Amino acid sequence: MTIVRSDEGRQLEARGLRRRGGGVWVRARGAGAGAGASAGAGASASADAGAGARITLSVAGTPPAVRADRDQIARVLTNLVQNALDAVRGQGEEGLIAVTVGKLGPAQVFVTVSDNGPGLAPAIAARLFEPYATSKPHGTGLGLAIAQRIAIEHDGELSHLASAPGAPGATFRLVMPVRGPAAPADVDAPSSAGSG
Repeated sequence: MTIVRSDEGRQLEARGLRRRGGGVWVRARGAGAGAGASAGAGASASADAGAGARITLSVAGTPPAVRADRDQIARVLTNLVQNALDAVRGQGEEGLIAVTVGKLGPAQVFVTVSDNGPGLAPAIAARLFEPYATSKPHGTGLGLAIAQRIAIEHDGELSHLASAPGAPGATFRLVMPVRGPAAPADVDAPSSAGSG
């Protein structure tokens, strides 16, 4: 799933992160306000979002290539990682974000983004994918709604995975078919049943 790794890397670098060994991304020292520029749907731009947090990328097995719109999937992943960075804001190097890529059987791949932030309040968890639902003071509430729409347009699914009781953080999972989205039905095609 090289489209995920390369695009995600460029998006993280654009946010002022740099790569350390072992797939770990960290906030570059001296990364200023320009480093937090938003490229994702509804992602809030903030220079100190997740400053010092560690981001790990794990690839489970050998996921197959996926037919998908690279820019749209990058937008989904950018939103999820930015939300995770926002969630671990203020934790410094204690902030952890884990991105995992793998396959679900022969026909699907998944990407999970997990953080060790405070988790989601029950009131917002029930409305996560609704437009304008946000708990961020400067958020638009459109990021996850748009991300879910993109997943659905790819015949995929974006979901929030419930944490164990008392466990910190949040986990989101994007699942997509390897084959890519189904071709739209041609509703204007002439009928094979003749009328006379």
